[in-house]
Amino acid sequence: MAVVSAAWGLGETVVQGTINPDKYLVFKPLLAAPGAADEISPIIEKTLGSKARKMVYSRGGHARTKMVDTSDAERRAFVLADAEILALARWAVSVEEHYARPMDMEWARDGVTGELFMVQARPETVQSQKTGSRFTLHHLRETGTVLASGAAIGDSIAQGTACVIRSAADIENFRDGAILVTEMTDPDWVPVMKRAAASSPTTAAPRATRRL
Repeated sequence: MAVVSAAWGLGETVVQGTINPDKYLVFKPLLAAPGAADEISPIIEKTLGSKARKMVYSRGGHARTKMVDTSDAERRAFVLADAEILALARWAVSVEEHYARPMDMEWARDGVTGELFMVQARPETVQSQKTGSRFTLHHLRETGTVLASGAAIGDSIAQGTACVIRSAADIENFRDGAILVTEMTDPDWVPVMKRAAASSPTTAAPRATRRL
């Protein structure tokens, strides 16, 4: 399965998890079948994200970018057409075949010409660690007061002491085995995530078990 995420504006918002993007699921085996798109579409699911804000280039001042609200039309519309989804999925398959391993890729669309580009590729380190021969189902037996919520990075349940880290500059203060709570993450946070019992980008500081 290939998963394509898309949002308006610069892609940093998707990388950092600060917005809810569109998501498209593509069944990779059908991509190689001649005429598959005409008979059975390889696109098996399309989820419309809220896409409430977008990052754009800033004109004037010292900041190179700024965050602005998206229009109602942008929020109601899918970012990508089906042909673009399939093109990106085929590129993803080609990149994975080249490196012979699951890959996490970033793409961009030219705002003037509409041309698609693959801008970065790196090894995927979350879904590829799962095994296809074992399926784990988690049940939460008790619930408590929700003190904070955030984007789920995994699909498990964990408990521990919350460690609120406001910025990457304070990562050295993280305690191994704690629950990492921060406003947003990027690839620089991966080492500390591996030391955490759970990780959650959030906007509030929990003081109890964090559910993922």
